[in-house]
Amino acid sequence: MTETSGTTVSVGAARIDRVEEQYLPVPFIALTDDKDFIARRITPLPDGFLDPATMTFQFSNHSWVVRVDGLTVLVDPCNGNGRKRGVSYFDDLDLPYLERLAAAGAPAETIDVVFCTHLHHDHCGWNTMRVDERWTPTFPNAVYLFVDTEYRRWDTRSPDADRAPQARAATKS
Repeated sequence: MTETSGTTVSVGAARIDRVEEQYLPVPFIALTDDKDFIARRITPLPDGFLDPATMTFQFSNHSWVVRVDGLTVLVDPCNGNGRKRGVSYFDDLDLPYLERLAAAGAPAETIDVVFCTHLHHDHCGWNTMRVDERWTPTFPNAVYLFVDTEYRRWDTRSPDADRAPQARAATKS
């Protein structure tokens, strides 16, 4: 399943657009191998969420563009292209995310603020992109915001750093 159209909602004076990077099939068992838990959770799932024949669901990687009071804020800029992540779904991506962002009326250079809710690669990957063999800011006019405790968690120089292999992998390009 490939979705390229976003969703737009208004909340008060704010306009919020969802901009998809990718949809990918994920085996339900990737979440848990507890068959009783899975059986209890299948029935209440919305139609179309789970393919019962393959027991996979469609996982969406997407960002939110919030426009309010003259600011354009990008929340969670997805995975990014051209990186090794150690997971086939995310390795060496070549997706038209920036084109989709522009189609939603928010080209990269118009983003004022980038906010990452947390620093997993699928929430901050587009913070930089490869240009002429160098990693450069994707949103050159933006201020980047991170939660301090989350930043320290992933900063390998910090005594608070998460030393798990997946934490180290998330900080690599």
